[in-house]
This record gives sequence, C-alpha cells and structure tokens, in this order.
Amino acid sequence: MSDKEEKAKVTKHKKGKTKRSEKKDVGSRKEKNKDDPEVQPVKPRKPKKMKKSIYISHSSDATFVEKRFVVDLVQQVKENNLSEDIWFDKDEKIIDSSSWLSTRLENTDKCRAIVFIFSRDFMTCPITVYERKIIMERISHDDESKRPQVFCVILEQVQFTRTFAECLLSVNAVLVDLTGDLAHLSIEEKTSYAVGALFERLDKIATVKSPYMPPPIQSESKYNEDWKRKRVIAWNCTDVVEWLYSIHVREFYRHSFAEQRVDGYLLLATRDSDLQWLLGVDSRIVRKKILSELMLVLKSEEKYSESWHLRYRLIRPKRDSIYLIYDPQDARLASNIKTDLLRRGLQVLSHDKLGQSREEFLQLNGGNLAKCSYAICLMTEAASTSPFVFHEVLFSYWLGGDRSLLTLLFSNSWNKLKNSMKATMGDSPAIDFEKKLYSESMSILEHHIKPQPNLTGVVLEQKYLEQMTEGVQTLKSICFANMTNEPNVDESIVIPKIFISYQWDVQARVLEIADFLESNDLPCWSDVTMTPRSSTSRMAMRQNKSQSTADAAQVENLQTHIHRNMKLSKVVVCCLTPKYVHCQNCEQDMLLASSLGKPVLPVMLQFVTWPPEGASERVRKMMTHLPRPVDLSTDKLFKANLPQFLDKLVRFMS
Repeated sequence: MSDKEEKAKVTKHKKGKTKRSEKKDVGSRKEKNKDDPEVQPVKPRKPKKMKKSIYISHSSDATFVEKRFVVDLVQQVKENNLSEDIWFDKDEKIIDSSSWLSTRLENTDKCRAIVFIFSRDFMTCPITVYERKIIMERISHDDESKRPQVFCVILEQVQFTRTFAECLLSVNAVLVDLTGDLAHLSIEEKTSYAVGALFERLDKIATVKSPYMPPPIQSESKYNEDWKRKRVIAWNCTDVVEWLYSIHVREFYRHSFAEQRVDGYLLLATRDSDLQWLLGVDSRIVRKKILSELMLVLKSEEKYSESWHLRYRLIRPKRDSIYLIYDPQDARLASNIKTDLLRRGLQVLSHDKLGQSREEFLQLNGGNLAKCSYAICLMTEAASTSPFVFHEVLFSYWLGGDRSLLTLLFSNSWNKLKNSMKATMGDSPAIDFEKKLYSESMSILEHHIKPQPNLTGVVLEQKYLEQMTEGVQTLKSICFANMTNEPNVDESIVIPKIFISYQWDVQARVLEIADFLESNDLPCWSDVTMTPRSSTSRMAMRQNKSQSTADAAQVENLQTHIHRNMKLSKVVVCCLTPKYVHCQNCEQDMLLASSLGKPVLPVMLQFVTWPPEGASERVRKMMTHLPRPVDLSTDKLFKANLPQFLDKLVRFMS
C-alpha cells in the first residue's frame, strides 16, 4: 500500500471519529436541555389569524340601491386600513355556499361590533330577523365586557319593537339616520356621510388595521371570457361588461354598467326599473333581453357539480314524510322514534353518513332532508351542542319552501344552546317529551303531522282537538315553563333511585329485592310497591283490570306513575323471566328507559338464554347492548350474588 493511500485511510478514520463524537455531543446537549428547562429551545409559534371583529348585517333580499349603498360603505371603510376587521359575506365569498346561513349566524354570535343597515327589506328578511335575535340574546345574557357594540344605519323609516329598542338603549347604540333631511342625497353622498359618522368609533374597535389591497385592474380591451368559468355571484365588473358584450348589448349601455361598478352581486339585484332609471337602459327590448339572458345563465349554473345545494332546494317535499335530526350519540332514541313513526304509516329518513367536513356532511344527507315535508329535531343534552344538529337545522331553514321544523324536547338544555340555535328554533313548534307521557306526546306528534279527519262525538272531538293543539307550543315557552314550573313533590315521599321492571309471576322475589335495596338506603319503585318504603300499599296494579271509575278518579293513572318514577330514578332494573321476555310490559318499560336515557341493569330471576330467545326484535336489539345479567335464579344464587348485584347498582348510579 502506498503512502498516499495510507494517509487517506487515516484521515478518513479521523473524520469518522469526529463525526461520531459530534453526534455524541449533540445527543448529550439534547439530554441536558431536557433536564434543564432554561436551556430548552423555544419553538416558534405560528401566528394565529385574527377573527374579524366588525360584522355587517344587511338584508339578502335588498334592492339594487340598498346593496349598492352597503357595498360602497364597506369598501370605503376597508380603504381606511380596516380591510381585515370587517366581515361582509360578499367579500368572504360564501353567498353561494351551502353553509352561508350558518356562517353568517356564527359570526353574528362572535363579533365584537355589528353594523345594522335598516330598511323595510331588512325588517322582513328572515336571516336579519335571526341576527337581531342573536344580538338581543347576547345583550341580555352576556357579561358587560362581552356585549357587542351596536351601530345602526337607517336607510328607510322602520318601526322597532319595544324589546329591541330597549336593547339598543341599554348598550348606547350609535344611530346614523339617513332619512328626513338627508333622504334627498344620492347614494354616494349618503355613503360618505355614514362613513364619516362611523369610522372613528369603528377604528377604536378594530384589532388588525391592515391596509386595503385593491383587486388588480384588468384590461378591458381584451376579452378572455373568464365569466364563463365563474358563477354570476363571483363576476367582477369586467366580467359583467364582457357578458353584456357576448349578448350583443350596445357599447353605450356597457359603459353605463362599468361607470356604476356593477358586478355579479349587484347584477343579481337589478330589476327592470333599476335598469331603466339607474343604469340608463332606456330600451325596453334591451332590458328584457338582459334579464332573460341572466335567467338562462342562472339555470345553467344549477347543473354544476358544486351547485348540489341549489338542486336540493328545487326538490318538492313529499307529504307525510319526516327527516329525523339527531346527534349520533342519540342513535338508539332515534331508532325507537323512527320505529313508532313507521308504525303510524309515516315515511321516516335520517342521515346516513357523517362525512369528513361540513360541506360533505350536508351534501351526503341534504337530499333526504329536502325530500321531507317535516324536519324533526330530537333535542337532548348531546343535541344541544352537536355540530351535526346545528348544521342540519340551519340547512333545513335555508331550504325553506313547504318544509317545517318541529322539535321533540327530551331534555331541557335551553341554556346550553348556541344563540344562533335559540334565534332560529326558539319560536318554532315543539312537543314536550320531558314532562309528558311518551304515548301522549307521540299522539300529539302524529296529529300534528297527520291530523285525524273525523272523530265520533262532538264533545269528544272538541276535547281531543284542544288537547292536541295545546300540546304543540314554541320551544322557548316549553323550556321556560319546565324550568319554572317544577312539580310539587310531597316531602314525605322519598324519590326512588331504582325502578324495578318485572312480570307478575315473580312478585314475591321482587319484594325481597326491594326490601334488600331499601335496607341499603336505595329507595326503589315498582308497581308492586307503588311508593318507595311503602309496604302497606303494595298491589299488582298491572293485573287489576276491574277498577271502578271512582277509584280511577282518586288514584293516579298507572302509566303516569311509571313514567314519572322512571324519570326520577337513576337506574332501571329489569327482572328477566321467560314470561317477562314475552310480555308487553317488558317492551314498554325498555322503550321508555331508552327514550329517557336511563341505564338498564338486567337480573335473571328465572333461567333464560342470553340474549333472550322469543323476545321481539326491538327488545333483543336493546338487550344485546346491556351487560350480562346477574344470576339470581335459585335460592342459593340469590343469596350468593345479591352483594354482587348491589355493587353493580352502585357503579351504575355513579
């Protein structure tokens, strides 16, 4: 081996050593950094995007003049370094989105300040009605530091409700009145006046204050037909002029559109009178041509793949069809409701897949929702904060048409609802499943959807109709009534913790279980005991069919007893026997426990296979989700497993 080769080998070996030693040093430094918090490297955090704090509330049904005023107002405010502080749905490019309604209401609920553009259209537009309710809710219930600042620009004379006027006074709302002496001003003059009155106050609220970046100016000499690749709502001024050129509108009229800065948003608001008096299109034939060609473009847009929500809106809902809106956690409750409604001859649909995003969820299930004439929301603890329920409810409102929303209240979670849900659902019809009997509430629901045509007897018919009508009230009124009108409970009666469901052939064993539980400070109820800790009034009322009318008037109905006491109980114990599995009481109690969300603990008092054979399909499905029963089928097992049964009960209750 030559000297050069030996030297190269030595240097290579040294380099390898130095690299290994450097790696060791780096590893040791990392270990030291882990132990020493002062030496730990600080990871750079990504800057969070600031939320836009100032919300522009305007009517989506406004005229060309009003929309032109709003567009100019927003643009001039943004040009004064508030471009990243103003939230305006046109600039956010969500107007053609399926979640436009929910996005607007969410931002109304989060904004620090809101600018109302009052007009006659504003007072009747559904979305602005919801936005006013959200602001009133925030002013009434939020902390003083979180209350939004309110700015009111009055374009036309409107009449405020007393409640809304009081809310505006309570937050010292700023009023900019453009009526009266200022009514004769042009749109440009009104815009400048409103900006001057609002800017200083809006500037104090702004948090970002970034400069306005105007859109790039496009050459009007070369038409590249960009408008064909966009939807009308996304057209800019150049696209509108180019489209007018494509339908052979004279250059004089095209210049008028360009001078007035008419884009796709304003073009959709134009009417025949706007074309004639504001845009100078004096030819009736040209006006008719522009409007008819615009309708053809809008119809062609419905065929786009991203316009699925527009196609859903055109679907005619089927009569007596129901779409169930519920949270996935309430799937068992929804299944029971669906089965009962199908038995009553109603068509019931619900969501099939959840998808990966809000848009995908609505696209997968919006078609079924659009087909139904009723959207029924199951209001529970889980549903009150569920994003699935939130988006489906607001999408049903966006669909509109002959569709109605009905709420079934299983849990009074009004205080947990978002303000946007309170605004939209508060005045919608609802049925109380929380305080009333399940069977009675289901009858009210059936009558509301499918009214009975004829009833025998005038008096009975009138009484029935009154009961059915009174059973449907607004969600807000039912929730407030249930919060304030708590039932008067006799202090001498102990509220039961355990509800025992059984069949009459094991009454003696049920009484032994009841005595054992009560001796361990666990009050229980069954129709063999009727009241907790009451050994003198024990009776098997489910078998007593020959009760007199006088007795029935004095004693509360058994079904009412069962419903009320199961609702008060924490755990339902079902006593399994071959006869219990086949009896109707078993199915009724299991369905009621499922609808009330009560945990069920099975005990085996006589041997049955598990899951029980011969039971109805609904009962078998419910029992497969239950834990294996505690075996108390013989005297020996009864004595041996009773402590185990007690331990399981305590765990269930905790």
